[in-house]
Amino acid sequence: MKTARFLISKSALSELLIGVLINLSSGWLGILLISPGFFQISTFSDYFGILIVNLPFAIVSFAIAYWLKINWG
Repeated sequence: MKTARFLISKSALSELLIGVLINLSSGWLGILLISPGFFQISTFSDYFGILIVNLPFAIVSFAIAYWLKINWG
């Protein structure tokens, strides 16, 4: 039985995933800064709803990127 050969190395794959996750994290944080003005949100409760929806995704994607950097990078 032959073993599989990969065309991309483990370090290159981890750097790719880290870059994608960091960009996703910055995108979600950018939504927190841009969306109140774009959607004309004036109340704190509306902003808090956007914060609750987007902030966990930003934190999780940044945490996964950090974990990949520590363990695979």
